[in-house]
Amino acid sequence: EAASLTKIFLVFAVQELVQQGRFDLSKPMYQYLEYPRLEHDPRYKLITPTMILSHTSGIENWQRENNPDTLEIVSNPGSKFVYSGEGFQYLALVIEKLLHEPYEAYIDSLVLRPVGIGDTWFKYSRTQTGREVPADYALGYDEFGTAFEKTKDAVPVPASGAQTTAGEYAKLIIGLFNGNYLTSATVSNMLKPVIRLMEDNDK
Repeated sequence: EAASLTKIFLVFAVQELVQQGRFDLSKPMYQYLEYPRLEHDPRYKLITPTMILSHTSGIENWQRENNPDTLEIVSNPGSKFVYSGEGFQYLALVIEKLLHEPYEAYIDSLVLRPVGIGDTWFKYSRTQTGREVPADYALGYDEFGTAFEKTKDAVPVPASGAQTTAGEYAKLIIGLFNGNYLTSATVSNMLKPVIRLMEDNDK
């Protein structure tokens, strides 16, 4: 389970679209796609893709962890670091709207196939014969050797749902930085500090 490392697949796709001139990181997200889950808070119209990518949107991590009835903005957009899986879920939907393709399709065309990643999955399903796909997954264990229950998402979760291998994920990271897909200017902009985490930290 790639868990939160899943987000890098979306980061890669977004940076490719920015490089192609098809996506603007400074344009408010709602101008691409209005989001009813946040419309109760007018600050949501300030949120940009850069804020999502840098976890400075102010959107809480997961709605279920706070008030399960309402997705909340817990700090002013752009003001501070607030880790947000929900932000990446919103961003993935924005790209779906932009490309008129579901998440799995555009990740496949923009990232997986170009980089040569073949053994990575974003949901679990069954074939017509009843075989589970993927079937060769690993389990985690606690200190007593008891296996943790396997998370098996039936739909893709762009913020946390990828199932991959160390080798496949290494291809993803190498692809981000080897110059074959993203230019040095794109990478430099991607790595540019956005907000100071601590007063005595220059990053």
